Amino acid sequence: MQRLKNIFSGPMGVDKLSAVGSSILALVQALTNEAHLTGCRSVILDVQDGKIMISAVPNQHQPMIVIIVTKQQVLLGQIMYGMNKTINHLTELDQQYNNK
Repeated sequence: MQRLKNIFSGPMGVDKLSAVGSSILALVQALTNEAHLTGCRSVILDVQDGKIMISAVPNQHQPMIVIIVTKQQVLLGQIMYGMNKTINHLTELDQQYNNK
């Protein structure tokens, strides 16, 4: 199993982090549907010790999410920029891999 270094509390399993992140994203998508809003793309959690951003990766072949965990000092704009850049790259890679 792959391990992710959590900057706040030590090692955390990637599988557990992705499962919790996916559940949170699904709950927020359900909430936005109830509020008659569409297209939930990401969730940002601002906690005392840092920030967490969870985003779905739009693609046709493989469901994916990206989770970014940062310290509190990181600016929200930097997180969003990095997230968008990562999602665009993953989408391109998914298209390249599946169009062979």
